[in-house]
Amino acid sequence: RLPSYGGTRLAWRNLLAGLAFVAWFSYFWNKTDFPASKLSILGSGIFYFLLNGFLHPLPTRYSLLRPGKPSRREAFFSAEVLDDNQLAALKNYDEITAVSDKCRTELGFQKIANLRLPLLELPLFQAWGRVLSSEDGRIAMLVLDSEVGRGVHRSLISFRDDEIFITTDFGSPQAKFPDSVKYQNYEKNLSASELLQQHSRLISEARVDNVKASICLKLENFVKNMIKFLETDAAAKRSRSLKSAEDSQEKVDEPDKQK
Repeated sequence: RLPSYGGTRLAWRNLLAGLAFVAWFSYFWNKTDFPASKLSILGSGIFYFLLNGFLHPLPTRYSLLRPGKPSRREAFFSAEVLDDNQLAALKNYDEITAVSDKCRTELGFQKIANLRLPLLELPLFQAWGRVLSSEDGRIAMLVLDSEVGRGVHRSLISFRDDEIFITTDFGSPQAKFPDSVKYQNYEKNLSASELLQQHSRLISEARVDNVKASICLKLENFVKNMIKFLETDAAAKRSRSLKSAEDSQEKVDEPDKQK
């Protein structure tokens, strides 16, 4: 995410702040008349405070020199369009490019955009890469890398009303999804054509939507629904665990009551 933190500007900020700190430290290192005056201590404190403020890369409520609005929770779960320079600054850009170019040649897909979005299988982690589309717009292909560290993977995805069809080689067959999601996972050694054949079988009887103009919105809605599903599932697990603990306690207490 370095480009969103300032990219080259952030590197220059670090360099300038480092030089300022070296000069400041050298002044105190060579100073002989200690202890320092109260005014010197106050000035040094203010200088150090401003130096930290200068280093802060983002305009947020925590920034000293560039205050901004608090970041919203929803911002993390959005599909953010990146330009080529932003994507190039992220991990495994060359491999993402190579895989997406190969898929475009092999499948005849068209590039729609570069994206950064939550990982479909584990939306608490970020993923980034390219989204392609079939010529008729019925199938989108995501070529992504992620914070999970499993390398670049391919995901074919189609939408129909409230149903979602996903065919991927991400390598997470036990990932949990709502009932509306039809998910199938294959090995990475499967070619793009074979992966497309499997996905075509999955959607063979479905009249799926054209995603060319709405893929970002559809992916955002999918992620938000996934978050709600995972939160509900976690709450249900806690409830079952609590009930199980209460039942176990009742079984322990029952012999004591009989005595």
